[in-house]
Parts: sequence; structure tokens; C-alpha cells
Amino acid sequence: MKILSLICLIILGGAVDIGAGENVGATLQNGIYFIEVSGTPYEMGKQHGVALKDQIIDAVADYKANVIKLFGEENARLIFYWVLNEAKFKQDIEKQIPSAIEELKGIADGAGVSFDDLLLTHMFEEVYEAAPSRFGLKPMSAPGQGGTSFTVTSGNKRFSGQNMEYSGNLQGKQLVIRYQYANRQLLTYGFVGQIGGVGVNSNGLSVFVTTLPQGRKRDQDGIGSTFIRRMLLEQNFVDGAIAKLAATPRFAGTNYILTDFTKGVIIESDAADAILREQTNEKPFLVGTNHVLHLNDRHDIPGLYENGQALRSSISLTIERMEYAENLIRRAGTDLNTKSLKGLLTVTPVNIYHPAFMTLQSGIVEYDVDKVSFYVSGGYDPLRRWNEYTFD
Repeated sequence: MKILSLICLIILGGAVDIGAGENVGATLQNGIYFIEVSGTPYEMGKQHGVALKDQIIDAVADYKANVIKLFGEENARLIFYWVLNEAKFKQDIEKQIPSAIEELKGIADGAGVSFDDLLLTHMFEEVYEAAPSRFGLKPMSAPGQGGTSFTVTSGNKRFSGQNMEYSGNLQGKQLVIRYQYANRQLLTYGFVGQIGGVGVNSNGLSVFVTTLPQGRKRDQDGIGSTFIRRMLLEQNFVDGAIAKLAATPRFAGTNYILTDFTKGVIIESDAADAILREQTNEKPFLVGTNHVLHLNDRHDIPGLYENGQALRSSISLTIERMEYAENLIRRAGTDLNTKSLKGLLTVTPVNIYHPAFMTLQSGIVEYDVDKVSFYVSGGYDPLRRWNEYTFD
């Protein structure tokens, strides 16, 4: 695999020899860190942890501070303890994706942070929504995985991608990881210290995700979407990812956008059901955002989703974002290209900003004959630059 357009890289630290004989150093381009890792899951994690030690320490501290700010120090302590020791989230992760546990242990050791603290940074809805209700606290909407997503066929090309919204404290912590396995490679776009970014693998399977806060959730078990994204990217093609998702106990409501060279689907899912939407000749594109379209049991959220319907002009503009994306893609027809999709993802209402919650990641996968290109940008600035990555 080669990285295109990596010009004027800033080397953040000297190369370090850690496992699998790999020299690991992090680079920074257009506000996005980049690392390459290989070896066993633990070795890959340790390479990650060493290369971005200071940034991971900051990310863990920021996460814990944000939970304390919202719920208070004593309540945060109760929440963290319940999520890690009384709920069954950790056991389900160990059962469903044990390699993730090993990779997290490697990151924690490499960065010198607590494994439990690092694991918590992968749990948004579990911490912000499931746990508070156990202690009579008002759940908070999870500060992550909002956005607008799409999978499109246009002419002889195929595209997938999305904007991701997160809490503003994660600005400056965006990370692309290239995982090198014996039989494939993965490109994931997430945040420092995390292993479950959106992305694409060398077979051409891309995975994007948006949350559905109205979807049904499990009480104290199941796998969160951060880990599910990684599980899906480990599959070969869309059909395998669909089967994997069906076999996974899902904690919360989520749209999974899956695309490869021959197929594009959106799976609208929650803890109980999953509805498959597939591209057709009559509907060559699908767009998803943060409101339920097909799941039957729709939970009301004041100000966002009431009486079974997503509200217009709510804080996250879910309907407006979907309509804007659909209209642009429809008008472009067979002339849709990466440039126009970059424009889509950098304008209001698809590109959003308010103090606590903003567009922090954008990604586009372009399929062209037998080549896959992955374009990413970081931040909500419409003038932000894009990095491009591809496979040999």
C-alpha cells in the first residue's frame, strides 16, 4: 500500500522498534495523525500506544473530565465502575472480538495508561446513556457518531462516505491507522487510542456508521458500535459483514453503511431488529442520518424525535441533512464525483457546528474499476484539506 500526497510530513517522534520488527513513528498531515502497524493484535496496539503516547494520555483524561463535568465526580465514579464491573459489556467484547481486548492491552501498555480507562473511551452510549439511568440521573445524548452517510453508484463508479459529529474535545485527535495483516490491509479513521474507526479494507469493503438515538437499546450488555465497526471491517465483503452484524448482540440503534465493488447497503438496526436497505437500479443511492426510518419501535427524544417522527430544525437537522444529500446526489446523476461529494460534506447543513458537538471527521471511499481510494479530512472548517490513501 502507498500513501498519496503525503507532503511536508511533521515527524512527531523518533522511530521505535516494537514487536514484529516494525519501526513505528506517527506523522501529522492536515491535522490528522497517521500510523502503520503490524504483527499480533497486542503488538499492533503497543505500536499505536508508543507512537501516540502523549495524545492518548490527553484523550483519556479529556474523556473522563467530560463525564465528570456532565454528571459530577461521585456519579462519574459510579458510572465508570458499573460499566466496567457490573454490566456485561466487557464480557461481550471479550467473547465476540477477543483480538480487540489484546489490541487495547497493547495500546494501554504502550501509552502507559490504564486498560480500563482506555476501554471506557470506546464506550459512548454505554457511559452517557445506559449507566446514568441506573443511578437516577438524566441520560445524556452520546457525543459521537452523528452525521450524514451515503452509498452511491454513479456511472461506472461507486462511492461511500459520511460526516461524523463528535464532542468538540476530540478536535485535534483524529487518527488514520493502516493495519497490515498477512492477507489484507485495513485503513481506519478514528481517534487516538481507539481501534474502531470507519474505513475500508483492501478487498474493498467500506464501513461507515451513524447512530439512531431512537432505536431500542439493551439494558446492560451487547457490543457498542465502536467495536462493531472494527468487526465489520475484518470481513471480506458486504455479504459477510451483513452476516456478522446479524450474529452480533448490538447494544444500541445504529445505521451501518456497507459497500464493496458490487453492492451498497444501509442496515438500520437496534438491539432487537435490523432492516436492510439495498441499492437498486431504480434507487442507485442511499442516504442515512440520525433518525429512524423503518424500525417499528421508535423512542421519543424531546427536541429531536417526537410522536414517531424526526423533527425539522432540531439541533442536529436530521431531515434537512438527509434531503440536502439526496438532492445533490440525485441532481449529479451519472456525473457524481469525489469533488462534488467533498463539497457536500463541507457545507451546511451537512457540515455542522455548535460549541459542544461538531463535524470532526469526513471520509469518502471511491471505487474505480479495481482501485480503492480513501479520502479523509478533519474538523468542521469548510476550507479543510483532504488526505488521500490507497492500496497497492
